[in-house]
Amino acid sequence: MATTFSRLIRRVEFLAILDQIVVSAANFLTGAIIGRVCAKDEFGLYMLGLSIVFIVMAPQTSLISPPYTVFSPRLDASARATLTGSVVVHQLLVTALIALGLATVALALPAAGTDANMPFVIQALATVIVFILFKEFARSICFAIMDFKLALFLDAISSLLQVFMLVALAEAGSLNARTSFVAIGIASGVGAMVWLLRFRRNIEITAGDVVQDFRKHVKFGKWLFFSIVIWSLWSNSYPWILTRYHGTETTGVFAACMGVIAFANPIANAIGNFVGPRIAHSYAELGVASVRRSVMVLVIRIAWLVAPLCVILISFGNWIAIFIYGGKYAGLGLEIGVLTLSFFVTAVSMPLARSLQAMERPDVDFVVNLFPLLVMILVGIPLVKSLGVVGAACGLLAGNLVAAGARALALWRLTKRGGFPKSDVWGG
Repeated sequence: MATTFSRLIRRVEFLAILDQIVVSAANFLTGAIIGRVCAKDEFGLYMLGLSIVFIVMAPQTSLISPPYTVFSPRLDASARATLTGSVVVHQLLVTALIALGLATVALALPAAGTDANMPFVIQALATVIVFILFKEFARSICFAIMDFKLALFLDAISSLLQVFMLVALAEAGSLNARTSFVAIGIASGVGAMVWLLRFRRNIEITAGDVVQDFRKHVKFGKWLFFSIVIWSLWSNSYPWILTRYHGTETTGVFAACMGVIAFANPIANAIGNFVGPRIAHSYAELGVASVRRSVMVLVIRIAWLVAPLCVILISFGNWIAIFIYGGKYAGLGLEIGVLTLSFFVTAVSMPLARSLQAMERPDVDFVVNLFPLLVMILVGIPLVKSLGVVGAACGLLAGNLVAAGARALALWRLTKRGGFPKSDVWGG
């Protein structure tokens, strides 16, 4: 029995890694095509648009997907189908509001004196954001029920279509930040339809449950929502700070550096997608006592997996940037090296954040994310102003180090004697 379970876990991990390789390859190729074909300022606009996508994901990555990941393992098939129907409705309503908000922002931007092309990028996002976010939501449902085979299927279709459309736009001379997001949105919409067709028998919508589940998820996820908003503000603000002090061309250079770091994303993100459900299932079955050991094992495994990739990026990052994006991005070895260290800290600390969610303590994670936000305000902004891309990289590294240390301290205190009430987590 133990051998069968071990084989199942290895198979699930393999599918998770393979799925993330497909997604990361598509994202990497997307950045590579845009960075090589377009000017630096267009690449910078793409980076700014991508940061907007990450920021507006906050509701679904806090109020919708995580509660489903935590609660669905505790339900039978019928109850899980009803819960799935509820979160589908929640997702569609929330993303419709986000699309409306982006359209409003796009109309107001010209009066604010921003880059002349930025309103067009946001208009494009407003048009397709529902599809982009729903496809990510569908992936999260697959991860929650550990159906990585279905996730791989829909991601493969979306990724292939996305890259094909970008290449076609480049060949036609029509590729820019705005058309890139339109292509990504169309490809995501196809992936979302694939998921709905394949998963439709596991979705049951009941009006009363939609409202009740939303209240339950808001109660569970409100602190996680605040936490993710704070995290998004400090982690995705650096492109905007760079644009404010150094222009969109410098933001394009930062995007190229982050594109090089994307070489290490497949394994790290795949493990990140796996550890959340893994810790949630462990907590549901074995309780608080299992969490600390699970986290320690996962941290060590992730460190061993990503360390060789980080050594390669630090050693050859500048050469990789030139190879991918061309000679206009030469001389970025220091910037890529610092961002690689920041990536390593983020990767190995993923189980710490997932464990706080699984233990239903997003309030603690909210407090943790206040520290790197403070680091960004006090240290990150002055560093960006004086050092440009190097300053942004150093700011991200400092913020991630502070966040990892705070999460480790919080988890240690929460699991020391089976968990503390909220008021005792940070006190003596």
